[in-house]
Amino acid sequence: MSGSIIKEVTLTPQCFEAIFIFSKPKQRYANFRSMLQNLICSGLIVAPNIYWLNEVYKLVEQYDQEDKDDFINILNLLESRVVNYPNKKKFLSEDEYLNQIDKLNSIRAFDLISGTVNAELSKTPENIPDEKFINKGAIIDKQTIQFMTKMLAPILSYAEIVKVIDPYFNFFPLFSKSSTEERYIRPMEVICEYLASRHGINREAEIEIHTSVKAVSKSEGPGKKVLKWKYLENWKDQIAYFENKYSHKITVYIWEEKKEEDEWHDRYIDTTQCFISMGKGSDESSWTDSTWTIAPKEEGEKVSNKFRRSSIYTLIATVDRDKGLQKEYENLSKVRSVKIYDENEKIYIPQRKGLRIVNKKN
Repeated sequence: MSGSIIKEVTLTPQCFEAIFIFSKPKQRYANFRSMLQNLICSGLIVAPNIYWLNEVYKLVEQYDQEDKDDFINILNLLESRVVNYPNKKKFLSEDEYLNQIDKLNSIRAFDLISGTVNAELSKTPENIPDEKFINKGAIIDKQTIQFMTKMLAPILSYAEIVKVIDPYFNFFPLFSKSSTEERYIRPMEVICEYLASRHGINREAEIEIHTSVKAVSKSEGPGKKVLKWKYLENWKDQIAYFENKYSHKITVYIWEEKKEEDEWHDRYIDTTQCFISMGKGSDESSWTDSTWTIAPKEEGEKVSNKFRRSSIYTLIATVDRDKGLQKEYENLSKVRSVKIYDENEKIYIPQRKGLRIVNKKN
């Protein structure tokens, strides 16, 4: 059992056979339909092979028209929550499916296994409590590494790309002696370890980190903030460390929000399958509670749309392993929200009618 806000389940296709699902007891059909609807929001269905979904659709096609339309609508909504274990073997019986599921369960335990036989490994739909997969709104706990691992493992294991959206994300020295300066490093280890891990068959994937210019600028006196490009250049080495160890592609995007339109504060984990709000952020914080919630798909799309070049946010820079630090604008006068001191060249002082450039020597 994962204990995550997202539940990882697997079902044999035989659960969808009309002769099984519409037979007595009546509670079987009601529980099964309710569970599928709840999983649209709060779960992932791990298919034991790449043919599972096609087999399920073929079985549903045999229903009476009203039931067929109903279940196809549910399956269409569920498709983004169905992930395939990369097995190309076709199974001819439910026993073969359950044997494969047993192997996967020994690697990382499922929250539920359902089949047509009520046994130690699997439960029939009428024996599954209706409330088991209802979205309870939020999980609140201290944001320790153990808690983050529990939350992230099922969210990331079948994702091909993850976006960490956190305006306060900031790489610190990788081998720092201070544990407080490693509070983003250890969660990154968890993300890299579980991303695309697929019950033991690891794949390369992509990690996008979206952070804010306010996370990488430092106050030096009233009304003045410092943006040190050399500090950001060091992120290339930290990214290379993770890429060498886990083979994922990592890119950091540094943005500036238009405060009059949207002052960026909320933090999220975004994958193809789900969109999660993290109250405390993506850092380790064992001394305060954090609230994790499943955000609606519409909210996820709205947030993701902000991180495009035509959005209300301005891309300030990117950092990756190959190109290192890439400035995405001509000069610092485009950074509107703070007074920025560029150590390399000039001081830019915001004025009411634009910006006055003062040479460093002056």
